Amino acid sequence: MLDVYSIHKAAPVRWKNGLGKTRLLFSGNSSQSTSVRVSLAFFNKTVEFSQFPGIHRTSILLNHSDIQLDFEDGESAKLNYLTPFRYKGDRALLGNVISGEPNIFNVMSESEAIRTDVITIENVGSLGPGKFVCMTLNDIEVNCDGELKQVTAGNMLMIETNQTAEIRSIEDSKKSRLIVVTI
Repeated sequence: MLDVYSIHKAAPVRWKNGLGKTRLLFSGNSSQSTSVRVSLAFFNKTVEFSQFPGIHRTSILLNHSDIQLDFEDGESAKLNYLTPFRYKGDRALLGNVISGEPNIFNVMSESEAIRTDVITIENVGSLGPGKFVCMTLNDIEVNCDGELKQVTAGNMLMIETNQTAEIRSIEDSKKSRLIVVTI
């Protein structure tokens, strides 16, 4: 199965505190029947992140903004461009915006087994077998179970296959990148 949809499919929802917005990209169950939520967060000032006890979180900065996560327990972590940062959802924290307007790709799951990676494809790469939610960062071509689709940057892919899905870079001058959530 191969499904492609725009990140704009879901309208942004304002946070309860009014300081940011979230666009829900995927909500469902993994192959292990674990609840998984994938979203984009947008904000431009220091904000308190909601706590989610029992939830594992991964955040990936999608632009070159400067943001630091300051946890109530004293730990601080700078989010780096396209680098997954994993933490427990029950920890109180502030997202301190130092510069820019961060766009953050977030994954929340009941299980630590849900993996989130940024992969780089030179020419041809593959995923599978398995179930994947992906965000394209460059234009790509995907061949999954005999179905071939061209996908432009900024779109979401839902891939579920018992075989291997082939992903081909179609931008001659660039390596293609995808954020891949293995569910």
